[in-house]
Amino acid sequence: MKTLLVLAAHPEFPSSVRTALNPEEFRVVHRAEISDAEPLFHSGNVDAVVIDVEQDDVRSLWTIEKLRRIRPQCPIIAFTAVSGWDLAEEAYLQGVSYILPKPVRRRLLTDILQRALQQQGSAVAPPDSPRPVAPMSSLPSLALPRLAADTDALQAFKSFSGILGGSLSIETLLQRSLKVLRGMLAVNRAAVFLRLPGALPGQNIDDISKRSFRAACTMGLPADLLGHFELSFETGIGGTLNRTGRILLRDSPEALADSQIQKEFELLGANVAVPVIDPNTLVGIAVFDNHITGERWNATELSALFEIFEELGLALRNVWLHDQLAANHRVLTGVVQEFGSACVVVNRELAVLHANKAARHYFSRRRSAELEFNDLPPALGSKLYQVLQTGSAIAPFKFNPPDAPENIYQVTITPVQTGDQADALPSSALLLVEDRSHAEDLKRLEADASSLQQVKTIGGRLAHEINNAVMPLHLIQQELEKRVKDRDLTSVLGDSVKRIARRGAQMRALAQDSIISRNAFALGEVLQEAADEAQRNQPGTNAKLNINVAQLLMVNGDREAMKLALSEVLLNAIQANSKDPKVSVTSQIENESKSAASVTIEVQDNGPGFSAEALQNALKPFYTTKTVGLGVGLSVAEKIISLHRGKLTIGNAAEGTGGVVRIKLPVEVAPAKERAERPEKRAAAA
Repeated sequence: MKTLLVLAAHPEFPSSVRTALNPEEFRVVHRAEISDAEPLFHSGNVDAVVIDVEQDDVRSLWTIEKLRRIRPQCPIIAFTAVSGWDLAEEAYLQGVSYILPKPVRRRLLTDILQRALQQQGSAVAPPDSPRPVAPMSSLPSLALPRLAADTDALQAFKSFSGILGGSLSIETLLQRSLKVLRGMLAVNRAAVFLRLPGALPGQNIDDISKRSFRAACTMGLPADLLGHFELSFETGIGGTLNRTGRILLRDSPEALADSQIQKEFELLGANVAVPVIDPNTLVGIAVFDNHITGERWNATELSALFEIFEELGLALRNVWLHDQLAANHRVLTGVVQEFGSACVVVNRELAVLHANKAARHYFSRRRSAELEFNDLPPALGSKLYQVLQTGSAIAPFKFNPPDAPENIYQVTITPVQTGDQADALPSSALLLVEDRSHAEDLKRLEADASSLQQVKTIGGRLAHEINNAVMPLHLIQQELEKRVKDRDLTSVLGDSVKRIARRGAQMRALAQDSIISRNAFALGEVLQEAADEAQRNQPGTNAKLNINVAQLLMVNGDREAMKLALSEVLLNAIQANSKDPKVSVTSQIENESKSAASVTIEVQDNGPGFSAEALQNALKPFYTTKTVGLGVGLSVAEKIISLHRGKLTIGNAAEGTGGVVRIKLPVEVAPAKERAERPEKRAAAA
């Protein structure tokens, strides 16, 4: 019976494979990951492997590559539901025997397995014939001497191994070292003073500003004394050891000649000071008293003590360097975590070594879990696998996620080479993903703004040229009315001139960003003139305009521009029902304060009203539902009203039919004297 290993994340696929095969011929074993199946490979119980390829990613290629390293001759069959699997060619190059489409077919799978197993049997060479083994009685007897264990040496090594457990902690390392030395040397008091490492990561120990030695570890000495006691780097015990680099004894001539040295030895209750060197710089001082038996230190003990603390000084330097490296790593990790761009580091085993917050936000399917390689989009995973296999970087490219095509990412994948050989494959790859969606939107907005500015410039200049060209035509039309008896001809010419002049005024209004002139004018009078202008621009229509607006409302601004805006609104209302136009104009005053008021003018027509599309686009330039015209009437009106600190909105009537245009403007009520004078002025004008 042959053993078939099925690697699949879900149990449904192994069940279908088990159903398709003869149970007397094949034994099917299911594992979710290749790491779970390694004991089977090592025991030699796997004859063939079936892999379930769930999606178009490179995780399956990594599994195939690892299978080839473990069992080079084992047949591999891949099943996939992905049509036109992009990685099929790479899978064949990695050593896949067959790639079959899902679902599993009984006859096809059985036939392919039999072929693959036959090819495997013919490819494997027959094993060599076993060599005869000589009987044990014929072998010469070897008399090996028994080595007696050195109990003292083993105990010393045991003590040394206890020190290794604290090799990355200065406090633990010193405590364990002093404990061992105190027992071996039979001393009561011991202490180690150290210089402070650099305050900043990477700073050399020689560059510290605090030039003193502080107690780092003590035994047999009061802690309250050492908390306020330091050895100077310039004088006393510290200064002497810094200059000489030798062991200092309390009863040596040099120490006896210095009162400060004697005072420090007395306070510490010590008799010998040993320099701690790393190996060129004095990083600390170790002090001991005499043996508890009262014996003095001999030269052999002092020499061994010097060498021990020389090695300990090197260990301290390594601990400091490790602390600096760890601090640098924490700083760098913290900085990378806060990057706005996604940063992902993947090793050759396709394991994610590091992923910052942005990467988890972009790609992680489980917000509370760490990012995994399978969470990356297949397109990015394939590129990462390519970089890890070739060692060549990929030129930056843009990526649109399939589930969010509106997002635009700038992707850079760089191999990370940690070995000394330049031609070796990278140990990992760095994936940088920058969200460029906002930048692309800003670029489009800048392009639109530039285009709009060009249109405004063209509109302003075109309006100026139209006005210059229309003026002579208007004079000629007036002269023709006097001389030519054909009124139809002169009327057509006059209408054309008015139409051209109106288009020029519209373009000029769209191009303006501010009010040209600012004067106070009566809103009611301008509204009546605008109504007359609107009727003249729609000849052949007997429009009925019902205007109910107070005549004594004063507006501060450009009178001609306001007349153009109101005429465009009224003309739009007349054109809403060209057969029988009826337009109602009403106003409502709101007193916002003692010195400020506003008026809301409501223009309602009897047309079909605004459609849903028109409600969204009617105020945009060049939008129209008619077959003639430019579609700029309401947009011109909205532009002029906004320049007068007003607001124009559109909607439909609440009752009945018709569209409604509402204009809100800041106004002033004319004084009483001006109210009395205005009827007389109108009568005189009549």
